[in-house]
Amino acid sequence: MKTLIIVKAPAKRGKTSTLSALISRLLASEDFKLVYPSVPEDVTSFVIGSLNAKKVGVITFGDPGTEDDVKGCINKCLSEGCETIFVASRTSGRLYNMLYNWAADNGYDTIETSPLFVWEYWNSGLDINKLNEAFAGMLYSLI
Repeated sequence: MKTLIIVKAPAKRGKTSTLSALISRLLASEDFKLVYPSVPEDVTSFVIGSLNAKKVGVITFGDPGTEDDVKGCINKCLSEGCETIFVASRTSGRLYNMLYNWAADNGYDTIETSPLFVWEYWNSGLDINKLNEAFAGMLYSLI
């Protein structure tokens, strides 16, 4: 089953930081083999790799104005044979619509989810990184 997992939320709600935590978790796994970029030192906001013989792509950005860049990344994931692709998106708009159309055109099922978020977490005493890492673990289990 090929799946496009859209981590969606309004601005500043943890999409990028959660997907970055997922990348960190993948890179820390002995079972993950990096495909793109070719060395961990070059990892920024987009990776493709293999986890237990399943190809996976993670795209941490997805704000308005990044549609062409995201489309280039998901097309690279397609050409590399990714079975699971994670991508950030706002809750509506051009990018969101493009992702759904791309998934339908390329035979991917779509799952939508939102990052864990605590309103005014800076006043709550909670470590937001722990929430991002917890959600990254949940996403990891979908691979």
